Amino acid sequence: MPDVIIGDELRLSQIINNLVSNAIKYTPKGGAISINAEQTDMKVSIHIADTGVGIPQKLVDEFNDSTTGQPLESTPGTNKEKGTGLGLMLCKGFAGLMHGRITLVSAPEKGACFTVELPV
Repeated sequence: MPDVIIGDELRLSQIINNLVSNAIKYTPKGGAISINAEQTDMKVSIHIADTGVGIPQKLVDEFNDSTTGQPLESTPGTNKEKGTGLGLMLCKGFAGLMHGRITLVSAPEKGACFTVELPV
């Protein structure tokens, strides 16, 4: 029987919704988005990956190193959608409040993968 994630169901839903919405926003028509989860040791990892425009390494480093609530610089989506970067910082804060974390791996023009890790 799988363990239960320790956290807030509504906040986890907001995290996943935001990350999937961003994946859709930054993935051009014909691209792919995948969502998968795995349990290892005492945590669950949820991976949301896309084949979109990707994120420059400087912003990846800022996101992964940030312990502040500062939003990242936002770029227009594939259909010129606007964003503020605030959603990612809120997601990161929500994960932290649940004793988890969100990390990012990305490269320009190769897509992005956000990993949400939460304790079980």
